[in-house]
Amino acid sequence: MPDRLMSSELKHLQRYMPSGWREQAEPPLMPDEVANCVSHLQALLSTVGTYLPRVILADDRELQVGRGVFRYGTALFADVSGFTAMTEHFSREIGREGAEEITLIVNRILEAMNGIAIRYGGDLLLFAGDAALSFYQGEEHAARACRAAWEMQQAMGEQFARVETSLGEFPLRVSIGLGSGDVFLVSLGTPDNAAYAVMGPALAAMGHAEHLAQAGQIFIDHTTRELAGADLTVVPIKEEGFFELRGTEPRPSTVERPDLRLAPPDGSPHATLRWLLARLDVLVPYLAPGLLEKLVPSPGEIAVESEHRGVTTLFTDLRGVDELVEFLGPEREWLLTEVVNHHFLAVRNVAERYEGVLHKVGAGPSGPHLLITFGAPKSHADDPERAVRAALEMQKALVEVNQEIESLIGDAPDLRRPLLRQAMGITTGFVFAGSVGSTRRWEYTVMGDLVNLAARLMAAAADGEILVAGNTVRHLGERFELRPRKPMRVKGKSKPISYSQVTGLKQLPLLLGTAEGRIVGREAELETAQALLEGVSEGTGSVLAVCGDAGMGKTRLTQEIAQRAQRRGMQVIVGSCLSYGGDIPYLPWADVLRAL
Repeated sequence: MPDRLMSSELKHLQRYMPSGWREQAEPPLMPDEVANCVSHLQALLSTVGTYLPRVILADDRELQVGRGVFRYGTALFADVSGFTAMTEHFSREIGREGAEEITLIVNRILEAMNGIAIRYGGDLLLFAGDAALSFYQGEEHAARACRAAWEMQQAMGEQFARVETSLGEFPLRVSIGLGSGDVFLVSLGTPDNAAYAVMGPALAAMGHAEHLAQAGQIFIDHTTRELAGADLTVVPIKEEGFFELRGTEPRPSTVERPDLRLAPPDGSPHATLRWLLARLDVLVPYLAPGLLEKLVPSPGEIAVESEHRGVTTLFTDLRGVDELVEFLGPEREWLLTEVVNHHFLAVRNVAERYEGVLHKVGAGPSGPHLLITFGAPKSHADDPERAVRAALEMQKALVEVNQEIESLIGDAPDLRRPLLRQAMGITTGFVFAGSVGSTRRWEYTVMGDLVNLAARLMAAAADGEILVAGNTVRHLGERFELRPRKPMRVKGKSKPISYSQVTGLKQLPLLLGTAEGRIVGREAELETAQALLEGVSEGTGSVLAVCGDAGMGKTRLTQEIAQRAQRRGMQVIVGSCLSYGGDIPYLPWADVLRAL
């Protein structure tokens, strides 16, 4: 490659450079400009790397978009209890002003837990405001994971048993679950918009262990106990195959954590620049929407402000996928990747059609799940309705996904049908959004009381159910079939929460309403309409468009024209356009055709 950038490469580079540089850049770049670009891209790559787990950052690029790999190791899930109650108080009492304080508290907790996980060789796969998932591979992975869990529990007791805030003191504790076995790590989406997910037997065992554990407890599965050796103090619990970890023998960790490579082994400044661009092109698609633009101006500084935003949050899970992971196994990981990605793309496509944002594919006690928000970064007055319509459409899409999967995997009589199932929880209200973590590992996330509530509703829902909290129901009007359910107590809430099940769309009669009073001042328009109606009566079709600013009387004029048509014996059928229907072909005609 020549030691100068082509015009196309310069345009490519501009994506990752501050706006001031973009306005001045012209080829060819001088040596000092190339050096400055290399320095900036290295800082940006280093920062982007803190938002991703090591399995994505690996130089061998074994885990590329559209590929999955099996790994054997121990998964650790730590869930902070007391966080939901704290965020509920902050949302109710001080709202936006509490976003920064909540984020600082979360960062302190994650700094402590992440530091321990990294020290014991853990790869921090996922974390949010009140939970973190880390994965341990290699020599003595189970023993290292158990020591990390024990230290996390001790750190929470010593540093966060009582957290002082501007709203008073809040007790925080942690419950931890560990499971060992195969883990399927998969990169989903498309090269320009990617996500990663983790699932499999180890995650299922880990999730069940954490579900059994109470605050202040660490539960492990039998495989972890056997692999960890004699260094553990454990006692059996009522659930067969699970144990409570009561202590470990302290041992220094000898796991080395390689630094993220910021330059090729050798090459000219221009070659280094091209290498950095290629690396960023691979990693940036995993970032949350809009995050890159916030990192580019000062990549060495994580200064993404926490926001307190009103959104509708949708959680949907993926039931049955763990069975598919075991059934297909490492021998058919390519097929398993195709199956999981098929579902992921179907859900994401529906969400994007309603202008929702798919933030992440999570993992935990409830299994793999997807977090989607409606209302950020772009808000709409009908975001709750968009979320519920999207949920109903996702359920329909799953039928087609399952049909496709059946054709892919062939004969599998022992697997439960349908192969994949999903349940959803939806809430509406204010959440905290921003970057949380520490200098070694960040994650952009949405968190808070209502995010957790949406996850609880998802977990409580039966296969195929869509459960919506009362704060969403009151925004839905009369467009949906809703079945009120008995108030339910959920973890972290002091009172039972009201919620309903969405069973479908209502087939409401689409009426223009009855015109009242005599219409005034529209003689010319009515003459035009009258002439067109006469033509229709004689067999000549016409199109009449009624346009005008809000409040100009369009509805009243349309009512008058419709009444005149009815008096001529014509049938008036109404179709409707929706704010989110721009990408739905023939949407206004759907109601018309149904009425015929």
